[in-house]
Amino acid sequence: MSTRYQIETLVRPLVEVPAGLVSMACALAIGLLPQIFWVPTSGLAPDVASSWRVLAVGHVIIVMALVANAIKRFVQAYRIARYQSHLRRLPKYEMVGDDIPSRPNGLFLGRGFTWDERHTRRVAEASRDAAKPFLSGSWLDRWFSRGTVNSNGDEGGRSYLHGVGLWETKAEQELWLSDMDRMGQILALGSNGVGKSRLLEVVVAQDIRGGGPVLIIDPKGDVELLMQAYAAARDSGREADFICFHLAFPELSARYNMFGSFARVTEIASRIRDALPDSGNSAAFAEFAWSYVNTIAVGMHALGRRTTIKSLLENAKNMEGLISDYAEHRLANVPDWKSGFDALCDDIAAAKQKGKLARNEMDKDPRALALVRLMHKYQQTDAVFDSLVKTFSYEKAYQDKLVASLFPLLQKMSTGSAADILSPNYDDINDKRPILEFEAAFRANKVIYVGLDSLTDGTVADAVGGSMVSDLASLAGRIYNYTRGQGLSDGIARNHKRIRINIDEWNAVGRSDPAIALLNKSRGAGMDIFALSQSAADQVVGFGDVHKANQAIDNFNTVIMMRVKSEASAEILTNGLSEVIVPSITWGSGSTDSGSGGLDFSSNQTQKITEARVPLVSSAHIVTLPRGQAFVSAKGGQLFKVRFPMPLPSRRTDLPRTVPELAKALLNRHAKPTAPWEAEQAPWHDRLPVAQVPGHGEAS
Repeated sequence: MSTRYQIETLVRPLVEVPAGLVSMACALAIGLLPQIFWVPTSGLAPDVASSWRVLAVGHVIIVMALVANAIKRFVQAYRIARYQSHLRRLPKYEMVGDDIPSRPNGLFLGRGFTWDERHTRRVAEASRDAAKPFLSGSWLDRWFSRGTVNSNGDEGGRSYLHGVGLWETKAEQELWLSDMDRMGQILALGSNGVGKSRLLEVVVAQDIRGGGPVLIIDPKGDVELLMQAYAAARDSGREADFICFHLAFPELSARYNMFGSFARVTEIASRIRDALPDSGNSAAFAEFAWSYVNTIAVGMHALGRRTTIKSLLENAKNMEGLISDYAEHRLANVPDWKSGFDALCDDIAAAKQKGKLARNEMDKDPRALALVRLMHKYQQTDAVFDSLVKTFSYEKAYQDKLVASLFPLLQKMSTGSAADILSPNYDDINDKRPILEFEAAFRANKVIYVGLDSLTDGTVADAVGGSMVSDLASLAGRIYNYTRGQGLSDGIARNHKRIRINIDEWNAVGRSDPAIALLNKSRGAGMDIFALSQSAADQVVGFGDVHKANQAIDNFNTVIMMRVKSEASAEILTNGLSEVIVPSITWGSGSTDSGSGGLDFSSNQTQKITEARVPLVSSAHIVTLPRGQAFVSAKGGQLFKVRFPMPLPSRRTDLPRTVPELAKALLNRHAKPTAPWEAEQAPWHDRLPVAQVPGHGEAS
């Protein structure tokens, strides 16, 4: 409506239609029967005065003015009818993945508008009881909205939350986020079934077309997301770059070593500890498990052995073998250390049989005890050996109790078909399944899909997902340091493409200190994170600490708020919004009996405008959002209302239909067992020798 009115009244009867009909009827009557209305026309007799003939022009003007007024009223009625129809039903918004627009420096989310005070007022008007008759179905809806579902259909929610933005002409425009918005990290929140996965498909399709490295971590293993990602890679000519890691299909999946890359060897123990319960009394046992695993990892690292889940479990079960190997490694520097070694072993065995050894040595192998004594005799001890001996000195029964929660986790990941992909055999040249290493894959601009199959085994899925986040955080630190002149300056230009990381169910994998570190470091390291989760409570439960959960959430500068069920989740968006003024009209009437002054009674009527301050967007708005719609806080606190395109199946008929079919196609494509890590030297390491780069040369 016109801006001169203080209050818009858009949800009401179409009073313009009767006015337009009357105006058109008058135009027809005057135009066809002017003599009834004493209107002069050009058909007057010759003897009529010339001045009266001049007035005959008014006949045409009157008819044209009435027609123009009728058209104006009909146009106004059409706009209001269309607006009211959009409050009930919205036009369909579906799109084939091939048609999703993309830009080199932007991220397309959908169609929407900037939300301001006008829209809050219109929502308040549409929410009143008086508006209900105008929000029910109408025969005009199919014409205006092209047959989409209404607010009571499959989309759910209240469609008028988006319809209030469709009053202005061309109000709904494409919404794009810039690269700066992506660098600030993006968090999308929404409950089950509100379109998070479909939004992720839209984002992933654009990232793949961008040509840079893309990582998709999907704890559930959504088949539609996997297929859409593969279709986008194939359509953009990047099928050869596509790598699939899926715990549900290990025989066809790429392989991944949880400890294949790290900056410090202590990260190995931290990645295992993150997967262990640490609430209540379990915290102390988790700390001991960390110390136990760290001791083994340091020993294996010192021996130049590669750490995998299998090798970690083997050495955890046989600590004596590890300490023996390390002692022999150190004693190799001592000439003739083996002379008398067998006799010493026999003496220790005899003492053990007679019960003359210390209590904590009675369950130890005599050979390992002999090597420990020789290490002390020849003064070959060091920090690694001391740590191994300290752990070795515990009684086995006592030690097993302390690490009781560790062995079940390692055994789960070391048995069954998943063991081969979590503990890859680097020496097996006949295994065509590629080994996934994030640094090499990002260097080669790969598209990586990770399906964790959390519904089948949540413990293993959480452990692998958490390890990947730790792996990414470690890589981010290396990239950040060695791209910025070792962290002291910004003189080294970055020449690698930005890494797009998309994580569904963020709460399942991003619930550790490395996750917070990743959010902190990732921007400077060229990593852009797009994370999706269901609620704020998921973050609190995942971290086990409300302050850490808030710390993680505060690292996301852009928030996409879809329908959520809790007020705490909605407040992530609403707490930063201002209040606006919503006016309303109040009517009043009254009468008074009077017996004086010749008056029997008096009456009065009043009408006044009142104003109330309300939030720009409230929690009530968010919990009633339809599927596929969201409020977006981006660009420095600007608020947008957007709806996402619902992806349609690809037009291509030659795409795989199931995960096994896709996995077989990918497996047959790998010509070499060493792909994809055969890539050129990483650009962020080109200023330093490989030996000086953390994570290189630490494990052979």
